Amino acid sequence: MGSSSAPDGRPPAIVIALDCITGLQTTRLLAARGVPVIGIAADRGHYCARTRIPQRIIAAPTAGEGLIEALERLAPRLAGPAVLIPCSDAAVLTLSRWRERLPEAYRFVLPEHGIVERLMDKV
Repeated sequence: MGSSSAPDGRPPAIVIALDCITGLQTTRLLAARGVPVIGIAADRGHYCARTRIPQRIIAAPTAGEGLIEALERLAPRLAGPAVLIPCSDAAVLTLSRWRERLPEAYRFVLPEHGIVERLMDKV
């Protein structure tokens, strides 16, 4: 289908957890540099998710298997490999835990899951 891309055909960045200040700021920075953005927000009513900057905002969980399922549904609609940008610890853990389920439609860089879990321990 390839409907989610920039006019020049570039695929979008997928900002996970648009409904937090980190997600909103990431979206603003990317869009200011001409990167098309699709946001994923668990709470569409959150003030950070009330932006018109992303091409599209998907209401879906930003953690857990629901996030993975939303990404699986979105993948066929992308023009090419999109970069995943998780903006919460829970989103990072989810991508790490279920990375083998993510379609080739996505690009992201994470160390092995054990290291990700260790990094999440803020103590």
